[in-house]
Amino acid sequence: MRPPESPSVPVADSSVQPDVEGEEEDTEKEYIPPPPPPPANSLVRIVDPAVIDQLQLTAAQRTEAFRLVNVQALELSKAHAVNAPPEQFLAIYKQTEDALSNLLTDLQKARLTAGIESETFILVFDKQPWVNVLQSIAAQGGYHLNMTAVPPGTFTYDEPDKRTIIQVLNLLNGILITEGFNITRKGRILQVIDLRKPYTNWTFPEMRVEDLKDRAASEFVQVRHSWGRRPSDRVLATLEPLKNNNPFIQMFPAGNTVLIIDRVEIQNSIQGIIARTEEPPPSPTPPMQERQRRAPAPTWHTYTIEYMNPDNVMNILQQHVGARMIRLENSKEIHVYGRQAQHYQIESLLKMLEADSSVVRKKEAEAEKEPEKEKKETHRIVPYSITPYFAPRGR
Repeated sequence: MRPPESPSVPVADSSVQPDVEGEEEDTEKEYIPPPPPPPANSLVRIVDPAVIDQLQLTAAQRTEAFRLVNVQALELSKAHAVNAPPEQFLAIYKQTEDALSNLLTDLQKARLTAGIESETFILVFDKQPWVNVLQSIAAQGGYHLNMTAVPPGTFTYDEPDKRTIIQVLNLLNGILITEGFNITRKGRILQVIDLRKPYTNWTFPEMRVEDLKDRAASEFVQVRHSWGRRPSDRVLATLEPLKNNNPFIQMFPAGNTVLIIDRVEIQNSIQGIIARTEEPPPSPTPPMQERQRRAPAPTWHTYTIEYMNPDNVMNILQQHVGARMIRLENSKEIHVYGRQAQHYQIESLLKMLEADSSVVRKKEAEAEKEPEKEKKETHRIVPYSITPYFAPRGR
């Protein structure tokens, strides 16, 4: 879900600025790590109908749980919009997990933990259609079954030993992969995916590398691998052969990441390939005095707004320029305390807004003249056609 977009106002490119004496241009691009996915076995799953029935949540608990999940989705969308650091995403996850944990009673927490730890399955089938097999497994584990297509044929297995969900998925996926199908978990949903048809990254759960240990090796998941400060050309050259064998692999050199959809065992191999590539040490941080010399101190500037609404202009500047602004009531002057780059941006914005306002004033002036012109044309008197008289010659 995307956050509501801010008003469409052209913003000057702050990277193009006049040369300033004593100011050095930083050519190194700052590395922004990708946002982390939600934690494994998150309490957000308590809003699933199967878990609601298992925990016997009250109406008040259900309402509050849905509210907390919606608040988390809104906060995550805001963090995505501003490219927030991973720490902010982890703080949002922790805040929601703590609130949901406080919402449950001790008995409900014990039921939730026992349901995960004691999740066992018995496979006894005799030439059963795959739809019956998958429905039985979903019922035994309390999962919702989501099937985009039904695998062909039947399944026979008669070993009454209890198995974990990881063992069951590895067993069934080893058979279904020959038909082009895969079973994967997405929360408390058991998904049966037809790999022969086109799919997108929304089809598969997004996982962190450290959470892959809780997944079956045969499950298809999507993982965004980051190679940090490692040389992009070396990493990309190493991963290039994978494009021929992987149906969904997307490189993001600008963010030093690669998005891959494949089995968990392949994801672990790719992470090992990246880890074996040598990573250079981080560049030393310049001392405080050096950073202060390269970044001049903020200053106060006063901007006079002649032909525009000062309130509207100040709202636009506050949205797009991160500087302190002061304006007295009924005053046309805006006092700004900011860095030199911010003042350049404000001057560019004011020029653009002034150009737009002059065009609007010109159109309003032309619109005011139109009624007078129409009025004159409406009352214009058209003279009658008169045949000219020519006097005879010689008289």
